[in-house]
Amino acid sequence: MKPTKYPENGGGLYVEYHRNKEGPKHVLLISYKGSSSLHTTSKSMMDRLGAAKFTDPSKALRAWCKEMMGEIPSPTPEVEPEAPNDNTMMIT
Repeated sequence: MKPTKYPENGGGLYVEYHRNKEGPKHVLLISYKGSSSLHTTSKSMMDRLGAAKFTDPSKALRAWCKEMMGEIPSPTPEVEPEAPNDNTMMIT
């Protein structure tokens, strides 16, 4: 699959998202401070950024990674409890 580049790459940071057919399903390639590493979760990638993870651009990067990797939980529909009716048996 063709890698997806982070739109805000620059300033010493380069990030690519790869979706694989074999092995880990999602991989993030990050180049930061003169070294490169592969990460399978956005949390491990943010750990690599160190103190920079608290800046606004890093928060935007985290949101992009979670979106690409499908880590954003989908909202669950609220289920209303079923009201008792004439066909309901009560155990006493």
